[in-house]
Amino acid sequence: MNKYTNSFIIVILLIVTDLKSQDIILKKTGEKIESKVVRITESNIEYKKHTNLDGPIYTIHKYEVLQITLESGRVEKFDELPRNKSVGRRTEQVDYTKPQHIEYVEGDFMEQGWYEVKGTKIGRIVLESWIIMLNDEKTSRLYAKFKRARRAAFAFGYGSLGPICIGGIIEDIFETEGYAVGAGILVGAPLIYSGVLLRKRFIRLQKEAIISYNNALL
Repeated sequence: MNKYTNSFIIVILLIVTDLKSQDIILKKTGEKIESKVVRITESNIEYKKHTNLDGPIYTIHKYEVLQITLESGRVEKFDELPRNKSVGRRTEQVDYTKPQHIEYVEGDFMEQGWYEVKGTKIGRIVLESWIIMLNDEKTSRLYAKFKRARRAAFAFGYGSLGPICIGGIIEDIFETEGYAVGAGILVGAPLIYSGVLLRKRFIRLQKEAIISYNNALL
């Protein structure tokens, strides 16, 4: 073989090797995404574009994907409809490309609740993208208030731990017969109370935002 033939074979081998070193995400629409899959969670697939492996991580909902052909040749299929663990019923396909009617499912005191569409649990990022698409002023305003109240509730809740922990450390060092711990609790208690009140407020605002969102869809 001459040098041109050798060069051609080398180029072909490089192309084949490059094709095999990527994961192919096949969407249910028929679109193929050349990628490097980073992580597969219960509801999402995280990946990087094959042409920019040093770039950002993208997320696609598992329900949009038919299968993934991994670099090793193994095929992961996602054509089965998932079963909703919270209510034990079979879910339906969700069209993530346009806003859908949402149900808010109540959580307990420690759990904030979650959103469902046709029995499928969806994330806050999906909801926010639908609110942007909907472009309803009232819904956007209520949701912004909810997010501010939620951030404040967490800030007060976690902030209350500081004085209590500092009081405990001072007690260990100086043995103040409990005065340091008591002082830490006295300082932290108002922050805890404020956090509880703010939590009630952001849950109420969250429900109001969902009601406004669903009304705007009508």
